Amino acid sequence: MMTRNASLVLVVTLTAGGACGSMAAPPALPGPLPPSPSQPAQVPTPPPAPTPQAQVPADLPSEVTLAEVLAYALEHNTRTRATWLSARAAAAELGRKRAAYYPTLDAAVTVSRVSQWALGGQFGYQQTNYGPALTLSYVLLDFGGRSARVEEAFQALVAADLAHNAALQELILQVQQAYFSYLGAQALREAAEASLAEAQTHLQAAKTRKEVGLATILDVLQARTAVAQAQLAKASLEGQVETIRGALATAMGLPATVPLAVRAVLPEIRELQAIGPVEELVAKALLQRPEVQEARARELQAQAKVREMRGESLPSLVFSGTANRTYYVPERAKPYGDNWSLGLSLRVPLFTGFDRTFAIRQAQEQAAQATAQRESVEQQAVLEVWSAYYRLQTAKARLSAASELLQTALQTQQVASGRYKEGVGSMLDLTQAQATLAHARAEEIQARADYLLALATLARATGALEASTATTGRPQ
Repeated sequence: MMTRNASLVLVVTLTAGGACGSMAAPPALPGPLPPSPSQPAQVPTPPPAPTPQAQVPADLPSEVTLAEVLAYALEHNTRTRATWLSARAAAAELGRKRAAYYPTLDAAVTVSRVSQWALGGQFGYQQTNYGPALTLSYVLLDFGGRSARVEEAFQALVAADLAHNAALQELILQVQQAYFSYLGAQALREAAEASLAEAQTHLQAAKTRKEVGLATILDVLQARTAVAQAQLAKASLEGQVETIRGALATAMGLPATVPLAVRAVLPEIRELQAIGPVEELVAKALLQRPEVQEARARELQAQAKVREMRGESLPSLVFSGTANRTYYVPERAKPYGDNWSLGLSLRVPLFTGFDRTFAIRQAQEQAAQATAQRESVEQQAVLEVWSAYYRLQTAKARLSAASELLQTALQTQQVASGRYKEGVGSMLDLTQAQATLAHARAEEIQARADYLLALATLARATGALEASTATTGRPQ
């Protein structure tokens, strides 16, 4: 919406004699006014510096393969690095829990000044004592408390390792999806270029035939329409290729603006891979998928927590010993004295304000929660395998149908082109055959890309997707 704000100022002055209608000359315009406090002066700012263009990292070749893309992504992805550091922290925590099986030994040096008086101040002495001391403590028996804490930390480490494996597989799938999508977009662009070249050839043929009186202006217009449609399709695919290339760079951990080039083309599918029954794939997923294994480890961790809480309510037997040497200043009959002690202590928790009772109850509820979470993860894994399996079956059928469609469309276009050149076919038939061929090419390319993506998705759903097998797109 535009706003117009115009103001008209009319200055009418009356003369001293009472004459009306005479207008005084407008006063001279004043100089520039200083800026008011409410409107500070505008300080000119220099134009922003141009953003440097992103470059391909030095450790990447100018054209990359899928193996190189995966290797770079696995090394530089921030999420997988975070899960790896989490697993290392869990390993350190396990070491801390295992330390409870060892004795503790402390060393100390003490200095003290003693002043004592007796019998109303008649007798007294002052003395400075100093010396080293050692203290030993060792838990002999705690009725399973330490073992439960170690088991809890161990299962936490297993879960952290499996979470890292899941992050790796998810990253591999993301890279594969972006990689095959990019190859598919490139193939679609090349197919659009081929369709454009064919349309331009047909346009030139229509013009030539019109010049000799064998075609009408309608044939030329129909051919020009086909060329314009091919140009429009090619322009759309150019933007799609750049968008998917940015997604591939992002999956690798690079800015989307990096001019990444891929040294590959969308592979031809010579043979469809045989896949076992879906029941076997579901069983494999429940056995080896890292998310399912992680959920089971979390469940075992929660169960160990219950045993730990129960162990803290049971007695514990601790051996302790101390040894020290004390030097005396001023010296007495002996310049120092050696002292030591050994002992056993039995600790029996009697009443803690019901703290232990509620701690055990809390741990039990958390264990039940972990069991429910594990069941939910298993159900989700089964659903993902089921969906990925039938997505692959659909991709297989679509690939076969698309290949047949492409062969038929090629033959139809060749026949229509030959008939038009011989003067027995129409431009309408030729442009329709050309449009059908362009559609068939796109369908066949998309079917190949979808088949490769479906293979990778099924491998991820079953937990069999690894960097060593990801370059083929085939699940183990």
